[in-house]
Amino acid sequence: ERKRALDRERETHLALVESQRALAAELAAAAQYVRSLLPAPLTGALSASWRFLPSAQLGGDALSYQWLDEHHFAFAVLDVCGHGVAPALHASSVVNILRTRLLPDTAFREPAEVLSSLNRRFLMEANHGLYFTMWYGVLHLPSRRLRYANGGHPSPVLFPGSGASATPLPGRGLVVGYGTGSTWEQGERILAPGDRLYLFSDGLYELKATPGGVPVYEDFVQILAGVPPKGAPDLDAVLEAMLATADVETFDDDVTLLALTFA
Repeated sequence: ERKRALDRERETHLALVESQRALAAELAAAAQYVRSLLPAPLTGALSASWRFLPSAQLGGDALSYQWLDEHHFAFAVLDVCGHGVAPALHASSVVNILRTRLLPDTAFREPAEVLSSLNRRFLMEANHGLYFTMWYGVLHLPSRRLRYANGGHPSPVLFPGSGASATPLPGRGLVVGYGTGSTWEQGERILAPGDRLYLFSDGLYELKATPGGVPVYEDFVQILAGVPPKGAPDLDAVLEAMLATADVETFDDDVTLLALTFA
């Protein structure tokens, strides 16, 4: 009788181990799928590089950029509430829609219109309570006119090539998915040669308290100000500097950092 009990216990343990192995394999495949949606770095008249660090195997951050046509370049960073499989798949759905432009009656050159359409498509009551913050911009390269809209996301920071002080690009509007009556205002900025724009998620600066205090948005902007204006930005060094500022080894939340430089 004791032998049969031990055999059953061993079989149960082996079944649990196999189940965990299968789940880990599925999570790894899902994480690989999410990464496959991220765009390749760009060089040329417009250069783009990024870092994407989920806090676990899967997270709710995402980024996207693409040419809408030969003159218009669209780019975005978003952050779905929560962690794990559901937010990651939600973020992937948003990125896929941006990539394929599958939003009916939506002008993808108009940032506020894009956020409004995404809001209708991803209302939280129809998506298990999930919502997301998002910053979406469109650059018209010949005129260097950048138009953008912000749905509750941290304001990107523009570092002028002239050496002038950094300028946040704020925007007013609720998170995306909150309600049907939400609206977003549209901002505009004319860029100059050498300008660099950083987009990021709040996981970069919302870290646990340390003996020196809690790192904040301003601390992160100060680190970005130390990045040499010429050449490709060393984004790994930026991440390491933020961890050092907080005196921690890892980030608490998902982290996304996108750098765009305009020649």
